[in-house]
Amino acid sequence: MNGPIDIDVLKADYLQKKMEKELPHSNNDPPLQKMIDLGKAAEWKTLSEKPNVLKIHYGQAAKKIRAESSHRFIGSRFVITRKAIEEGQDINPHDLATLQCKGRWCLQGHLNPDPELKASEGKLQSPTLNQLSRTTLMQIIASFGWDLQLGDIKGAFLEAGMLDERFRPLFAHQPPGGIPNLPKDAVIEVLGNVYGQNDAPASWFATFRQTAVEAGWIQSTLDACLFTLRCPVSNRLEGIMGVHVDDTALGGSGPRFEKAVAALKARFPYRKWRANSGEFCGAFYTQCPKTKQIVMSMRQFAHGMKSVNIPKGSPSEQPLESYQVKLLRGVNGSLNWLATQSRPDLAAQTSMSQQAFPHPKIHHLRQASNVVRRARIHGNLAVTFVPIDPAELTLVCHSDAAFASVGVHTQAGFIVGFTSKKLNDGVEAPWVPATWKSYKLPRAVSSTLAAESQAMSTASGTVEWVSLLLSEIIDGPFQDMRYCKDALSRRPPILVTDCKSLYDHLMSASARTSIEDRRTSIDVVIIRDSIRSMSGSLRWEPTNRMLADALTKDQGDPLDLLRACMKKLVLPNLP
Repeated sequence: MNGPIDIDVLKADYLQKKMEKELPHSNNDPPLQKMIDLGKAAEWKTLSEKPNVLKIHYGQAAKKIRAESSHRFIGSRFVITRKAIEEGQDINPHDLATLQCKGRWCLQGHLNPDPELKASEGKLQSPTLNQLSRTTLMQIIASFGWDLQLGDIKGAFLEAGMLDERFRPLFAHQPPGGIPNLPKDAVIEVLGNVYGQNDAPASWFATFRQTAVEAGWIQSTLDACLFTLRCPVSNRLEGIMGVHVDDTALGGSGPRFEKAVAALKARFPYRKWRANSGEFCGAFYTQCPKTKQIVMSMRQFAHGMKSVNIPKGSPSEQPLESYQVKLLRGVNGSLNWLATQSRPDLAAQTSMSQQAFPHPKIHHLRQASNVVRRARIHGNLAVTFVPIDPAELTLVCHSDAAFASVGVHTQAGFIVGFTSKKLNDGVEAPWVPATWKSYKLPRAVSSTLAAESQAMSTASGTVEWVSLLLSEIIDGPFQDMRYCKDALSRRPPILVTDCKSLYDHLMSASARTSIEDRRTSIDVVIIRDSIRSMSGSLRWEPTNRMLADALTKDQGDPLDLLRACMKKLVLPNLP
């Protein structure tokens, strides 16, 4: 350490990064403060004009409430953030002409007076669209040649109706900095669902789901936030929609689809409705109107990440100070979001960085900082959903494990991609990464075969899940989940390994009895049964062509291969 000045630099760096996401509610430079006050006023106007959301008490009535119902008060605050003037554009924090300030009045839900009752009734949970469902949604829209449409509902939680009588009355303290044009001694009574309220997300989703179902949308049995629209006579897919809190992404065609969309627009106040481009779930999407190809990019997020300042001369094996541990956790959190959502090339390094806990050292902080630098260097790397004929659409899974690659631990990884059945015929085929994972094997292994079989067993389970999701979307909902495995064989996937011994054991009729390690034998049986149930194909390829190799180690060549395939959008023919 070079003295306290270095600590101050690190703290300042951390605070600066936090401030880039959220602005102080007051005491800013006059031009910025004026924009913040306008954002607060706009938010409060929306809340005030919505019926059955808030009620303001003044004078003696407010004084009486504070005296008699102090136990029914909850804190509140304004969350002030920057937003680009034009969606998808970069923000320069030092140039106010590039941004606008958005104010969100939020309750402090952790102070709600009824948490036990709400928790016991499941009102504190709400589904969100996961990464796998989102990529499947985009691939289906591209494959069917539909226009991508994105909607953003204004004040979504306010549409969820009034609070249950059991949870009323509920009052809110005014936020720090106050509320524009509201006396400081006024009392706010909360009548409806407001952001920050711990049961508001569940109430909102229930409201949206009811409206969607009444409009003809069918909720997925595998992901509550995924909906499809079908012809009641032919069962043909006519539309698909993903819902993530107040954002919707959808595509479809035909009168039935247009009517279903109109029903949503009539019920909810959509602030934005965009076609072919826009933000969704933290990424920016751009669709070619002619080819219907969709590009998902998180360039802005990647370029906004900052490396950590590490004092010069710090020994690599020196344990991190408490504030440095917080910095590492913050960096890992940002990297994990980026790596899991759109950047499989960062998955292995991020996973290994997370494994530094509970005793991280200086070299772990340096490594995390290097990953951030790589994230920025390749910030333009995107996931591209190319149109693949729905009749030819299937999956290919690359699975790999690097035996004892992280100390005594084995790092494993897999990547499942959308492709065409033609890939199994020995020709180049489109490839779109759908889901991926880099992780430490949960069970210790004693050989490469044991590591590879354990990794493939996990990967094949993910392939089964994606296969069922595709079948439910394209072929229709399952009448009974007990028989859903009948749908697994409709799109035979391809599973790829670079472990020749695993390939030989899976192809051999005597594999179960020829492996001395019985735990490995069980994994082989599970993999074989999974491939059989999906009518899948098993292929072997050399390590220098194994895409999942980049998910098991931090080396240049495997990462270059993965990035090249993401840019080229095709896979070479399998041997």
